[in-house]
Amino acid sequence: MPYAKIGKISLYYEKKGNGFPLLLIQGLGYDHRPYMWLAGELEKNFTVIMFDNRGVGRSDVPPGPYSIEEMAGDAVGMVKKLGISKIAVMGISMGGYIAQMIALKYPEIVDKLIIGCSYFSGDPSKLKMSQEALEAITRRDGTLEEIARRGLCVAFSKDYPAKHPDIFEQLVRWRLELPITATGYFGQLQGAMGFDVEKKLGSITCPVLILHGDQDIVVPVERGFELHDAIPNSKIKVLEGCGHLFFIENIEETARTITSFLLSKKAEPGRTAPYPQKIEPWHEWDFLGKRASLSPAKIAIMDETGKEKFTYSMLNERASRVAYFLYSLGIRKGQRVGLLSQNCIPAIEIFYACAKLGAIFVPFNTRLSSAEIAKIASDVSPAILFLDKNYQEVVLSAGEAFPPRSRQIIIGMKHRIKDYLCGYDEIFAREFNEQKENAPVCPVITSIDPWVILFTGGTTGTPK
Repeated sequence: MPYAKIGKISLYYEKKGNGFPLLLIQGLGYDHRPYMWLAGELEKNFTVIMFDNRGVGRSDVPPGPYSIEEMAGDAVGMVKKLGISKIAVMGISMGGYIAQMIALKYPEIVDKLIIGCSYFSGDPSKLKMSQEALEAITRRDGTLEEIARRGLCVAFSKDYPAKHPDIFEQLVRWRLELPITATGYFGQLQGAMGFDVEKKLGSITCPVLILHGDQDIVVPVERGFELHDAIPNSKIKVLEGCGHLFFIENIEETARTITSFLLSKKAEPGRTAPYPQKIEPWHEWDFLGKRASLSPAKIAIMDETGKEKFTYSMLNERASRVAYFLYSLGIRKGQRVGLLSQNCIPAIEIFYACAKLGAIFVPFNTRLSSAEIAKIASDVSPAILFLDKNYQEVVLSAGEAFPPRSRQIIIGMKHRIKDYLCGYDEIFAREFNEQKENAPVCPVITSIDPWVILFTGGTTGTPK
């Protein structure tokens, strides 16, 4: 069995496949084996290197605590022992902490960085994991099997263990075959809880991919968006229906996303996929699509600071993504889409998204009183509401005049808020399929079809 001697400790590792090297770093309390299914896909294109962190599996268990910096040094030492000077690094959960530390302390060896179900801090008060998950991770009473099952149950989405008992039981068996000691577990846990690099992440220069399951209760998906916001050259991919162990729950999509990221010549930062090479208007009245096809590279709009600029191609792409999203929610021609917000770029994107679908755009005047806004909402009955975070109280006071929170999208929030459909930026983290069979059916639009229902306050102050 292959071992690498790093200072005074020995690390067990496995190496599979051929291609550019990819290091997989495991999370708290686990050896390398939960990566086996994903590695089986990735080794088709890469040389995959998996190992057991100090304190677990077949690696040595020195006295703790183990700092994240120490474990990063272990991983880099092993990579150098293997004669590798440049490598892609992926870490999940606590392994994501180690991966971030490697990128910060040893930037010269990191080609690209992948961070899964992780955060920039291990402080439980910042992670805000569910009480159930926190108890499962810190509670160590019971048999080894009971501890293993408890931890694995919170790591998956709610129904996954029952639907995939073969995988769940295999993971339990692995935990029992090489049980972790209290020294190893708490050595890692203490290091993880002391980790915090929030103020340093701006110095990461390599391309970064962030992966997160939207059903994660160990590291909630909101933390993934906050991590994305803290790393300038990053993009995020949310895997829907997956818990903390997203890379087991959805192996194919995880492998496909990683492969695409690593094989791309340049990773584009941001939440949107590459813009389509061919731009076509959806229909005769898709004016934005027409302009994008004629002047794709011309600047269409910029924010008030002048720092954020969109070409017609980019603006059209973003409006199309919003249209795809609305279509997936059942929005069709003639249905009403509300907006309660000050003037902003998302307002323009939503307006043109409605135009593409033939939906009717209903902007609410924020200068009206709450009662007047509620009256308008009762009159037009929007099927979906885009809502600036600063106007949540206005909507709450309107009662049932607006659609329920599950049909409201928050503008100005980087991540999901409990009970609401999603944050606006999450729309651009979703998979965007350009294939025609999955695209919205373009409606037949005529010159007499309404685009906007607009209310204004006249001299009487009553909305008209």
